[in-house]
Amino acid sequence: MDVDLRKLRYFVAVAEHGGFRRAAEVLRIGQPALTRQIKAFEGEMDAELFTRSFRGANLTEAGRRLLAEAPALLDAADSLRRQLALVRRMTEKVTMGFAQGIPIAPIVRDFTATHRLVEVDLLSISADEQAQATVTGRVDVCFARLPFVAHGLEIVPLYEEARVVALPSTNPIAHLEYVSLRDLHRFRLLQPPDGVQELDDPRGAYREYARGDVSGRKYTTASMDEVLEHVAAEHGIVVIPRSAAAMHPRDDITYREVVGVLPSSVVLAYSPLNISPYLEDLVELSLRHCGNLKAG
Repeated sequence: MDVDLRKLRYFVAVAEHGGFRRAAEVLRIGQPALTRQIKAFEGEMDAELFTRSFRGANLTEAGRRLLAEAPALLDAADSLRRQLALVRRMTEKVTMGFAQGIPIAPIVRDFTATHRLVEVDLLSISADEQAQATVTGRVDVCFARLPFVAHGLEIVPLYEEARVVALPSTNPIAHLEYVSLRDLHRFRLLQPPDGVQELDDPRGAYREYARGDVSGRKYTTASMDEVLEHVAAEHGIVVIPRSAAAMHPRDDITYREVVGVLPSSVVLAYSPLNISPYLEDLVELSLRHCGNLKAG
């Protein structure tokens, strides 16, 4: 015999309050609806549970026996529901994407301290993948650098970080304390020009570098290490955030500030379709740690 737990709770309420009117008030449902539910429950149990009179509702022998067993049944159901909720929370997961050089450890530590049952996965995201990974749900949130095509994403500004140019240490201008945009025009740019819009490149050097042969050589730059290897080989230059430079110290490369280059803008990006219950907490924590995240 299947027992409808909702109707069983209604039965217990009527039994404990001695009538339908008071039970209906406690349950916050209409008395006629409660009466129908109890009548249907009696049909399902194939037993009369109450005798009705103008004084209220009295338990029958079958009703008394059911009332004796009901608390154990309801407690077992509540316990099972709590266990299932715990399992569900234990399997919940949040994936945070982050661009290179953005230190998100303080945010992750605070988040896990208040959400101990939530698994947090961290995924390093390249500049080309920031928007797509967030739109497709590969990551729940992405700590990204502008510019990138937002594709309707929600953008929360966090902080700005100074950028530096990576130069081969053998080049004379590497010994200058500051470098101007004019100093850099004779170098090939080893990154998409929209990332350094201040550095106009009328020769289309980036396009040559990325897509064609230059002096019989074809270069590819799939990672920061590869880009810096090209810089050290005097194939060109790259403008990167100061934190990224700090992560890649090299004797054959010198990092210099560039007068006139705007700072890198760090933002938190997420999809407006994201229904994660932890999204609001992540945004709040990110804004709270904004000052600590400043690297330049």
